[in-house]
Amino acid sequence: MLCFFCFLVTVPIAAFALETDETDETQETSEEELMEITTYGWRPGGGSETSGTFGHIEIEISGKVAVKIGEEEIDVPVTLTTSDTYNVSAYTLSSDGSKNDYTNFTYTGATEGNGSTEDETIELSGSYPTGTKNDQVYYVVSVVKTVSVTLSDGTKLENIPVTMIVTTSYWDEGNHCPGVRNNNETRWSNGYYIKGSGIDVPISGKYVGQAITKGKLAIKKNVTGEDSSTAAFQFYLQNSSGEYLIFSGNAYIGTSAALTDECKVTVTAGQSLVLTDIPVGTYTITEIQKDGYIITDAEGNESDNYTKDYVVETKTDDEIPIANFTNKKLSNEAGIKIKKVGYSLFSYPDPTVAIYRASDCINGVPTEGATAVWTGTLTTNSADFIYLNVTLPAGEYVVVESNASVEGYNLTTTLTVDSSAASGMTFNAITNCVHELVITNTYVEQPRVCNLTISKTVNGNMGDRDREFAFTAALSGEGYSFDGVSYSIDGGEAQGVNATNNSFVFTLTHGESVTFSGLPIGAVFSVTENIDGSEYVTTVDGESAISKTITLAETNNDIEFVNRKDVIIDIGVLLDTLPYILILGVVAVGSVLLIRKHKNRDDD
Repeated sequence: MLCFFCFLVTVPIAAFALETDETDETQETSEEELMEITTYGWRPGGGSETSGTFGHIEIEISGKVAVKIGEEEIDVPVTLTTSDTYNVSAYTLSSDGSKNDYTNFTYTGATEGNGSTEDETIELSGSYPTGTKNDQVYYVVSVVKTVSVTLSDGTKLENIPVTMIVTTSYWDEGNHCPGVRNNNETRWSNGYYIKGSGIDVPISGKYVGQAITKGKLAIKKNVTGEDSSTAAFQFYLQNSSGEYLIFSGNAYIGTSAALTDECKVTVTAGQSLVLTDIPVGTYTITEIQKDGYIITDAEGNESDNYTKDYVVETKTDDEIPIANFTNKKLSNEAGIKIKKVGYSLFSYPDPTVAIYRASDCINGVPTEGATAVWTGTLTTNSADFIYLNVTLPAGEYVVVESNASVEGYNLTTTLTVDSSAASGMTFNAITNCVHELVITNTYVEQPRVCNLTISKTVNGNMGDRDREFAFTAALSGEGYSFDGVSYSIDGGEAQGVNATNNSFVFTLTHGESVTFSGLPIGAVFSVTENIDGSEYVTTVDGESAISKTITLAETNNDIEFVNRKDVIIDIGVLLDTLPYILILGVVAVGSVLLIRKHKNRDDD
């Protein structure tokens, strides 16, 4: 009998024993007892069994499961989480002991339990009918956890599924929910009273597997195209820890941290190679690129559009797992293997990549109606190259990437071809070669920017409102500059800031304002009016000054400059002659009045 490549068996173990033959013990209850019962939240049964619902099934785990392989039994740590998949089912029993599926309950989801014991707990919330003491509803809860063990001989067994299961009911003696067992436990156990809380029960599991620790696998090589019956191809295997398997005479003898000749196995075109004595597990098989051939299919590929250079086989029966690799012999054409690399982000988009003939592009951009020779979606930072399922005639091609941008970041994309930097995103396909293309996307966070407005007002009877007042603006702070900053006067056409040593000079007249756009938030911005303090009285934002310095924020970056110039008008009157002028004025007024008086007498 052939051994397993990857031994994965699920064995459900251990349900809690259920007693279904308990008899009802009629019990009379006094009015005083009923009042006490009601106070504690119990519902009186009125002398007969009662039924209702409860709100949770809380399962508890001791923190380990038993895994038995052959004669060895090992306790393996295991934990339950709210993200595990829990299966809840129910049944009732007929009088003859047969089970009847029961679906009149609701399971709403898993949350962390209250931890009524020192063990880990998970609470499965819902609405669960209790049934009655003599006609119970039995609930079955199961969850599958995968564990790994190391046997005494050093053999590592990984991804062993252990089914943990428990069967219980609300009336089961194994239910130790405090809300049920505290107070009036006897009445509860006889089925007369229900306190609507839940079920708290332990859950456990055990794995029993055959003592098979070694297996076999086969690699098969298929070649299409020109006759290549004698061509030989090399492969190597890695375990889940990344170690390389060493073979002698096609039999496993150990592992190596580095890829050496001992780790390589050879398969002839059209033939299969069986490798033996391999520890049970899951392995990555990689084909070493052979000149003049391109991989067109590897069993286990993820897409019809392209294939990967590895295959992972998992078997749960007696067959030898076979890894099928198919190659095409190149003839007057080129093959392509490609992958995507990204830098500076925690997570990356998976962009669409297309390859066009250069003749169908202008400055690297496909012309309208151009058809790509290949299109696919690449996973960023995958360790594996993707082999295109198309071959290319010799010539020049352009790689075009889309959907790679990330908001808030500047993107730079480069291409290397056979480990050398390409000219832009262009490469030449050479007959009978397999070219290695690596697309690298580098993301640089865009600086957060803001706007700033400086306004100018001229006041006073001698203020020159036509004068152009000069200002000097400056930016400081590590890494900050006026690069990419623009400015406009009174909302006019924007212009780039042509700064010298991070300083920029501009002018404003009365009523004008300048707005800077794209200033980096966090930088220190200062502005100084280039004016002699004796010419004008100058205020900035209401305070006497000719300059202002602020740390740029997202908003509220406005600055107001006000210049004022006043002069007292000379009317030619001196204070030391003023009394005499007043006396002459009084005499003049008196003379006028006297003349009028005499004139009036003459008229009479």
